[in-house]
Amino acid sequence: MCIKKEACWKGVASVPDLITMVDHKTSSPINSERVHYGQRVTIFGIGCPPHYRTERALKVVEPRAFGFDFVYMPIEKL
Repeated sequence: MCIKKEACWKGVASVPDLITMVDHKTSSPINSERVHYGQRVTIFGIGCPPHYRTERALKVVEPRAFGFDFVYMPIEKL
């Protein structure tokens, strides 16, 4: 999954960092199957554990492993 800013289309979060979506009013978690048009949500990202950032792990968890055409950048560097 990748989140992009609309104005400049710069990535602001991607796997393997955790991207979390919650209901804007209640902060209840929402998975992608339950989100619907017009629902107000808040989305935030959390950096992944260091072992997911090793060269070996990134081979299977980086954005390219899921078909995205960009290199992983840790969320705290974006």
